[in-house]
Amino acid sequence: MRQAGQPYVKLPLSADPPAFEIRYGITEEAARRKGYEIRKRTAPPDPSPLDALLKKMSPEAVKKWGETLGGPGGKEAPNVSVTMPNGDEVGAPTTGCDAEARTALWGSVEHWLLGQRFGSDFREGLISRAEKDPAMRALNVEWSQCMAAKSFADLESPAKAMDLAASFYEKGDETTAFTREVDLAIADAQCENDTDYVRKRRILEDRYLAAGMGGYETEIAATRELNRGALVRARTLLAS
Repeated sequence: MRQAGQPYVKLPLSADPPAFEIRYGITEEAARRKGYEIRKRTAPPDPSPLDALLKKMSPEAVKKWGETLGGPGGKEAPNVSVTMPNGDEVGAPTTGCDAEARTALWGSVEHWLLGQRFGSDFREGLISRAEKDPAMRALNVEWSQCMAAKSFADLESPAKAMDLAASFYEKGDETTAFTREVDLAIADAQCENDTDYVRKRRILEDRYLAAGMGGYETEIAATRELNRGALVRARTLLAS
Protein backbone atom coordinates (compact mmCIF):
# COMPACT_ATOMS: atom_id res chain seq x y z
CA MET A 1 0.00 0.00 0.00
CA ARG A 2 2.86 2.39 0.79
CA GLN A 3 4.52 1.65 -2.55
CA ALA A 4 1.22 2.54 -4.25
CA GLY A 5 1.08 5.82 -2.32
CA GLN A 6 -1.85 4.70 -0.16
CA PRO A 7 -2.16 5.03 3.61
CA TYR A 8 -2.84 1.91 5.63
CA VAL A 9 -3.65 1.16 9.25
CA LYS A 10 -3.30 -2.41 10.47
CA LEU A 11 -6.40 -3.79 12.14
CA PRO A 12 -6.01 -5.16 15.68
CA LEU A 13 -6.14 -8.94 15.80
CA SER A 14 -8.53 -10.75 18.10
CA ALA A 15 -6.90 -12.56 21.00
CA ASP A 16 -9.33 -15.42 20.50
CA PRO A 17 -9.17 -17.88 17.60
CA PRO A 18 -12.17 -17.89 15.26
CA ALA A 19 -14.90 -20.25 16.42
CA PHE A 20 -17.95 -21.76 14.80
CA GLU A 21 -21.17 -20.29 16.12
CA ILE A 22 -23.06 -22.76 18.30
CA ARG A 23 -26.83 -22.41 18.01
CA TYR A 24 -27.84 -24.77 20.80
CA GLY A 25 -26.65 -25.95 24.21
CA ILE A 26 -27.60 -23.05 26.48
CA THR A 27 -27.81 -23.82 30.20
CA GLU A 28 -30.66 -22.62 32.39
CA GLU A 29 -28.23 -20.77 34.67
CA ALA A 30 -26.76 -18.86 31.71
CA ALA A 31 -30.23 -18.21 30.27
CA ARG A 32 -31.41 -16.60 33.52
CA ARG A 33 -28.34 -14.34 33.70
CA LYS A 34 -27.96 -13.19 30.11
CA GLY A 35 -30.46 -14.86 27.81
CA TYR A 36 -28.83 -15.60 24.46
CA GLU A 37 -26.67 -12.47 24.68
CA ILE A 38 -28.49 -11.08 21.66
CA ARG A 39 -27.43 -7.53 22.43
CA LYS A 40 -23.79 -8.57 22.54
CA ARG A 41 -24.07 -10.53 19.31
CA THR A 42 -25.77 -7.73 17.39
CA ALA A 43 -23.90 -4.73 18.81
CA PRO A 44 -22.00 -2.81 16.13
CA PRO A 45 -18.22 -3.19 16.41
CA ASP A 46 -16.22 -0.38 17.90
CA PRO A 47 -14.86 2.01 15.27
CA SER A 48 -11.36 1.02 14.19
CA PRO A 49 -8.39 3.25 13.28
CA LEU A 50 -9.01 2.20 9.69
CA ASP A 51 -12.58 3.56 9.83
CA ALA A 52 -11.26 6.87 11.07
CA LEU A 53 -8.72 6.99 8.25
CA LEU A 54 -11.29 6.32 5.52
CA LYS A 55 -13.75 8.89 6.91
CA LYS A 56 -11.17 11.61 6.21
CA MET A 57 -10.96 10.65 2.54
CA SER A 58 -13.20 11.65 -0.36
CA PRO A 59 -15.45 9.01 -1.98
CA GLU A 60 -13.13 8.95 -5.01
CA ALA A 61 -10.09 8.46 -2.81
CA VAL A 62 -11.82 5.69 -0.85
CA LYS A 63 -12.69 3.91 -4.12
CA LYS A 64 -9.09 4.10 -5.31
CA TRP A 65 -7.87 2.96 -1.89
CA GLY A 66 -10.18 -0.07 -1.99
CA GLU A 67 -9.11 -1.04 -5.51
CA THR A 68 -5.46 -0.79 -4.51
CA LEU A 69 -6.05 -3.09 -1.57
CA GLY A 70 -8.53 -5.59 -2.99
CA GLY A 71 -8.25 -5.16 -6.73
CA PRO A 72 -10.78 -3.53 -9.06
CA GLY A 73 -14.37 -4.70 -8.84
CA GLY A 74 -16.73 -5.67 -11.63
CA LYS A 75 -17.12 -8.69 -13.86
CA GLU A 76 -14.07 -7.87 -15.96
CA ALA A 77 -11.70 -7.71 -12.98
CA PRO A 78 -8.91 -10.33 -12.90
CA ASN A 79 -10.21 -13.20 -10.83
CA VAL A 80 -9.46 -16.83 -10.14
CA SER A 81 -11.87 -19.52 -8.99
CA VAL A 82 -11.46 -23.01 -7.60
CA THR A 83 -13.91 -25.82 -6.95
CA MET A 84 -14.20 -26.97 -3.36
CA PRO A 85 -14.39 -30.69 -2.57
CA ASN A 86 -18.14 -30.30 -1.92
CA GLY A 87 -18.62 -28.91 -5.44
CA ASP A 88 -18.99 -25.23 -4.52
CA GLU A 89 -17.03 -22.78 -6.65
CA VAL A 90 -15.35 -19.86 -4.91
CA GLY A 91 -13.31 -17.02 -6.33
CA ALA A 92 -11.05 -14.16 -5.37
CA PRO A 93 -9.24 -11.26 -7.10
CA THR A 94 -5.72 -11.87 -8.37
CA THR A 95 -4.68 -8.20 -8.30
CA GLY A 96 -4.30 -5.77 -5.43
CA CYS A 97 -2.26 -5.80 -2.25
CA ASP A 98 -4.43 -8.49 -0.64
CA ALA A 99 -3.73 -10.82 -3.57
CA GLU A 100 0.00 -10.06 -3.36
CA ALA A 101 0.04 -10.87 0.35
CA ARG A 102 -1.92 -14.09 -0.16
CA THR A 103 0.45 -15.18 -2.89
CA ALA A 104 3.47 -14.39 -0.71
CA LEU A 105 2.08 -16.56 2.08
CA TRP A 106 0.35 -19.36 0.21
CA GLY A 107 2.22 -19.49 -3.09
CA SER A 108 -0.90 -18.53 -5.07
CA VAL A 109 -4.38 -17.12 -4.60
CA GLU A 110 -5.76 -20.53 -5.57
CA HIS A 111 -3.88 -22.15 -2.71
CA TRP A 112 -5.18 -19.48 -0.34
CA LEU A 113 -8.74 -20.21 -1.41
CA LEU A 114 -8.31 -23.95 -0.93
CA GLY A 115 -6.50 -23.63 2.37
CA GLN A 116 -8.83 -21.06 3.89
CA ARG A 117 -12.25 -21.87 2.48
CA PHE A 118 -12.07 -25.65 2.69
CA GLY A 119 -11.00 -25.43 6.30
CA SER A 120 -13.81 -23.05 7.22
CA ASP A 121 -16.57 -24.56 5.08
CA PHE A 122 -15.85 -28.25 5.69
CA ARG A 123 -17.36 -28.56 9.17
CA GLU A 124 -20.39 -26.41 8.47
CA GLY A 125 -21.20 -28.38 5.34
CA LEU A 126 -21.19 -31.65 7.27
CA ILE A 127 -23.31 -30.16 10.06
CA SER A 128 -25.84 -29.05 7.44
CA ARG A 129 -26.08 -32.63 6.24
CA ALA A 130 -26.58 -33.84 9.81
CA GLU A 131 -29.46 -31.40 10.24
CA LYS A 132 -31.34 -33.19 7.43
CA ASP A 133 -30.97 -36.59 9.11
CA PRO A 134 -34.37 -38.07 10.15
CA ALA A 135 -33.03 -38.65 13.67
CA MET A 136 -32.09 -34.96 13.94
CA ARG A 137 -35.51 -33.93 12.66
CA ALA A 138 -37.17 -36.19 15.22
CA LEU A 139 -35.04 -34.67 17.98
CA ASN A 140 -36.06 -31.17 16.90
CA VAL A 141 -39.72 -32.18 16.84
CA GLU A 142 -39.42 -33.45 20.41
CA TRP A 143 -37.80 -30.18 21.48
CA SER A 144 -40.43 -28.17 19.55
CA GLN A 145 -43.30 -29.95 21.28
CA CYS A 146 -41.73 -29.21 24.65
CA MET A 147 -41.44 -25.52 23.70
CA ALA A 148 -45.05 -25.41 22.54
CA ALA A 149 -46.12 -26.71 25.96
CA LYS A 150 -44.32 -23.69 27.43
CA SER A 151 -46.27 -21.29 25.16
CA PHE A 152 -43.56 -20.97 22.49
CA ALA A 153 -45.16 -22.65 19.50
CA ASP A 154 -43.98 -23.06 15.91
CA LEU A 155 -40.26 -23.15 16.68
CA GLU A 156 -38.38 -25.76 14.66
CA SER A 157 -35.10 -25.80 16.61
CA PRO A 158 -33.04 -23.93 19.21
CA ALA A 159 -31.51 -21.93 16.37
CA LYS A 160 -34.98 -20.65 15.47
CA ALA A 161 -35.52 -19.68 19.10
CA MET A 162 -32.43 -17.48 18.91
CA ASP A 163 -33.74 -15.89 15.71
CA LEU A 164 -37.05 -15.19 17.44
CA ALA A 165 -35.23 -13.61 20.39
CA ALA A 166 -33.36 -11.30 18.01
CA SER A 167 -36.66 -10.19 16.46
CA PHE A 168 -37.89 -8.96 19.85
CA TYR A 169 -35.46 -6.04 19.62
CA GLU A 170 -36.94 -4.93 16.31
CA LYS A 171 -40.43 -4.42 17.76
CA GLY A 172 -40.10 -2.89 21.22
CA ASP A 173 -37.93 -1.22 23.79
CA GLU A 174 -34.71 -2.95 24.85
CA THR A 175 -35.78 -3.67 28.43
CA THR A 176 -38.96 -5.46 27.37
CA ALA A 177 -37.11 -7.28 24.60
CA PHE A 178 -34.48 -8.54 27.03
CA THR A 179 -37.15 -9.82 29.43
CA ARG A 180 -38.81 -11.74 26.61
CA GLU A 181 -35.42 -13.04 25.44
CA VAL A 182 -34.61 -14.39 28.90
CA ASP A 183 -38.02 -16.09 29.21
CA LEU A 184 -37.53 -17.75 25.83
CA ALA A 185 -33.94 -18.79 26.60
CA ILE A 186 -35.00 -20.34 29.93
CA ALA A 187 -37.71 -22.38 28.20
CA ASP A 188 -35.19 -23.45 25.55
CA ALA A 189 -32.66 -24.53 28.20
CA GLN A 190 -35.31 -26.51 30.09
CA CYS A 191 -36.50 -28.26 26.94
CA GLU A 192 -32.96 -29.05 25.84
CA ASN A 193 -32.40 -30.60 29.26
CA ASP A 194 -35.70 -32.52 29.23
CA THR A 195 -35.03 -33.98 25.76
CA ASP A 196 -31.29 -34.64 26.34
CA TYR A 197 -30.87 -32.46 23.26
CA VAL A 198 -27.16 -31.65 23.42
CA ARG A 199 -25.91 -35.20 23.93
CA LYS A 200 -28.15 -36.66 21.24
CA ARG A 201 -27.36 -33.92 18.73
CA ARG A 202 -23.62 -34.19 19.23
CA ILE A 203 -23.74 -37.95 18.67
CA LEU A 204 -25.46 -37.32 15.32
CA GLU A 205 -23.11 -34.50 14.34
CA ASP A 206 -20.05 -36.56 15.27
CA ARG A 207 -21.29 -39.38 13.06
CA TYR A 208 -21.34 -37.05 10.04
CA LEU A 209 -18.05 -35.39 10.95
CA ALA A 210 -16.31 -38.77 11.28
CA ALA A 211 -17.70 -39.91 7.92
CA GLY A 212 -16.61 -36.64 6.33
CA MET A 213 -13.10 -36.94 7.73
CA GLY A 214 -12.88 -40.41 6.22
CA GLY A 215 -14.36 -39.37 2.89
CA TYR A 216 -12.10 -36.34 2.41
CA GLU A 217 -8.80 -37.70 3.70
CA THR A 218 -6.92 -36.59 0.58
CA GLU A 219 -8.35 -33.06 0.66
CA ILE A 220 -7.76 -32.69 4.40
CA ALA A 221 -4.14 -33.80 4.02
CA ALA A 222 -3.66 -31.30 1.17
CA THR A 223 -5.20 -28.49 3.23
CA ARG A 224 -2.90 -29.27 6.17
CA GLU A 225 0.10 -29.19 3.82
CA LEU A 226 -0.99 -25.80 2.46
CA ASN A 227 -1.29 -24.48 6.01
CA ARG A 228 2.14 -25.80 6.94
CA GLY A 229 3.69 -24.14 3.88
CA ALA A 230 1.99 -20.84 4.68
CA LEU A 231 3.32 -20.95 8.25
CA VAL A 232 6.87 -21.49 7.01
CA ARG A 233 6.59 -18.55 4.61
CA ALA A 234 5.00 -16.37 7.32
CA ARG A 235 7.87 -17.03 9.73
CA THR A 236 10.41 -16.28 7.03
CA LEU A 237 8.70 -13.03 6.04
CA LEU A 238 8.30 -11.86 9.63
CA ALA A 239 11.90 -12.72 10.45
CA SER A 240 13.10 -10.53 7.58
